[in-house]
Amino acid sequence: MFRKSALVLTAIIALTGVLAACSKGNGGEGAAPGNSQPATETASAPAAESPVSSTGKFDPPVKITTARPVASDVVYKEGEDTKNNVHIQWAKDKLGINIDYIWTVGTYDAYHNKIKLALASNEPLPDVFIVEDAQLAKQVIESGRAMDISEAYDMYASERMKQMYADNPTAWQSVSKDGRKFGIPILQTGAGEDPILWIRQDWLDKLSLQAPTTIEELEAVMDAFVNQDPDGNNKKDTAGIALTLRDGFNSWVDGKFVFGAYSKDGVLPKYWHENAEGQLEYGSIHPDMKQGLAKFHEWYTKGYLFEDAGAADLFAAFEKFNQGKVGIIAGPYWMGDWPLPDVFKNVPESVIKPYPLPRGPEGVHAPGERLVKSRMFFNKDFKHMDAFFKYYDETLGYWYNDENSDFKYGFAEGYDYVLENGEAVYDPEKLPNGYINAGKYMLSWNPPNVPFVELNVYKDLATGKPAETYLEKKLAGLPPLKVEGGAVLANDLDKSVHDRFVGAPTKTMESKGVMLNKLENETFVKIVYGRLPLDDFDKFVANWKASGGDQITEEVNEWYQSVK
Repeated sequence: MFRKSALVLTAIIALTGVLAACSKGNGGEGAAPGNSQPATETASAPAAESPVSSTGKFDPPVKITTARPVASDVVYKEGEDTKNNVHIQWAKDKLGINIDYIWTVGTYDAYHNKIKLALASNEPLPDVFIVEDAQLAKQVIESGRAMDISEAYDMYASERMKQMYADNPTAWQSVSKDGRKFGIPILQTGAGEDPILWIRQDWLDKLSLQAPTTIEELEAVMDAFVNQDPDGNNKKDTAGIALTLRDGFNSWVDGKFVFGAYSKDGVLPKYWHENAEGQLEYGSIHPDMKQGLAKFHEWYTKGYLFEDAGAADLFAAFEKFNQGKVGIIAGPYWMGDWPLPDVFKNVPESVIKPYPLPRGPEGVHAPGERLVKSRMFFNKDFKHMDAFFKYYDETLGYWYNDENSDFKYGFAEGYDYVLENGEAVYDPEKLPNGYINAGKYMLSWNPPNVPFVELNVYKDLATGKPAETYLEKKLAGLPPLKVEGGAVLANDLDKSVHDRFVGAPTKTMESKGVMLNKLENETFVKIVYGRLPLDDFDKFVANWKASGGDQITEEVNEWYQSVK
């Protein structure tokens, strides 16, 4: 279902102009705002439209207030800052929209705490604000201070934006209540955290090995990496696979795919899955977990895992690989851009290649990325939803090969590209200040995504297809390892398993979730390390259910029935 977005882009671009022309006379969903039917008395009516000049700018200009964290991942050119930068100037010059940051903080935690404080003390909220935390999103909706945008969305959202969400309807679950829309779910790439295997190809070649296609072959490769001195230093100091177990099996590089290899229904730890009766069940208590835990314990005893995997976080796992002491890591395709290239600094002769996940007795089932991780809310007193939707549609132009888009080449000339003889060049060495991602200056904190479009381009580029469209040329300019990794993942998307519970934490999760999560993580890690016997998994399940897990399951299914 999610992949439809990639298939309809061309059709949307062609249809947008036709629909815009026809809507002036048909009064349908795509009708011009002035011809739309008024909102019903029980629904929130969209604010009055702002005057737009013949140039497409709002005249007089409209102001949109917002707020954000300015963390280390947001970089500005010298002389620019949050309130004065190339994107702020673009919105003002192109659209007649003045984006005003009424406050900023240094971290994401501090940002969310400030939103919580505003809700608790009835302090003013920005016109537009982002919430990543699902529990806080629930509080925002229930506070009555977020606008019901249902009518505004129908009236002002562009056809391509509506199509994007029509292709991904479950995204609305994260911002809906009683069938009404209280925000815009910000879509992810569709598979940004789905794992593939990254392997030291030079180690494979040195030991005359082929890339593994099954779990059994993976074990043979790991055994060789541990016991046949692949780094040639005459020491037994290498491990098979880098992963982190510190937070249980709940990170980008946790090896969760191993559980899926032994579960015919694709049951994974930490994920809620639908059973044959249409009810959601928590994967971590499913009997299939025992086979995965037994396999990880076997790998630990054979030295395939590095010794402190149970205490290490994901950055420590990256470091083990990048120091040249581990030959395999399973993680997202974008790791070919960061952080894996650091291995070349430490081991210049190293070669890395991406490969599909290996099959197990029950096939391949891997964790799939959540479609929504953040949401955009609107102050109930905000008066310019028409201006917001015009702005948001403009930012979508990056993905649509839109000839008229200011983002057809990238986010800002001189930041992520330069023009030479009318052609965009993406070489960082030709950028006056190096690569700067001006897309992070957008109201959404990152450029909006159209799920799966990026991966499909990587797949085409990997087959040797010439980069012809604006988007193809942009992505072809990315680091080759990232493009190659994206292509590998694009051919394996049908193996992704998605968490079926995407709602806010339930009442019992709030009161007992931390305790239950600690119980689970400690039990799993102790079984892997051999400090508990495998059969203690059954004791864990009984304890989990009796300590609040059964109540959580009931609450999760109440939510699931309400959104099905």
